[in-house]
Amino acid sequence: MKKIFLIGILLLSSFFIFSEKKVWKDPNAKGLFPLDANGKIIYTEVIEMPNIAKDALYSRAYEWFAKTFNSAQNVIQMQDKEAGKIIGKGIFDDINSPGPLGMAGVKGYVKFTISIYLKDGKYKYEITDFVHEGIWTGEPYGDPSNGGALENEKPDCGRSVISLGKWEKVKIKANERALLLIESLNKAMTVEVAGDNW
Repeated sequence: MKKIFLIGILLLSSFFIFSEKKVWKDPNAKGLFPLDANGKIIYTEVIEMPNIAKDALYSRAYEWFAKTFNSAQNVIQMQDKEAGKIIGKGIFDDINSPGPLGMAGVKGYVKFTISIYLKDGKYKYEITDFVHEGIWTGEPYGDPSNGGALENEKPDCGRSVISLGKWEKVKIKANERALLLIESLNKAMTVEVAGDNW
């Protein structure tokens, strides 16, 4: 009976070790991110907004930028009301991955690009160019712990600075924040702003 139990434990642990190795080899953190044909992370969707003019949608998108980010003027890199386009550079701050049992962890943020395209009766968003930057919270003396592009299988700074487990947690948190950002945008685009109709 003990032999069967021991063999069962060995087989089960082998299964978990093999599965864990497969997870770490996945540059897409367990398939969380939507990818384009080139393997680049991109969240994108076209949302139909029947009977709403492009200018009204533009006003809603611009107001969303102003309310979502500390300063729309610092975030927005390009805007063209005539063409129906707003492009900005945002940051998810506090993308942290603490170390186990008091050991040093990773503290940082993820930069990204968000583009909103507007036409009469619809809009499209694209969120892409995700890059992790951070600081090392322990030794060696505050060296940067930059993971780089979230598409990276391994962090740019190396696994001795950000382990593969911590790198995966960074990706998971960035995905959670991206989904919340999209939810916020889509909700804001359904609400009339001052000047839509008066």
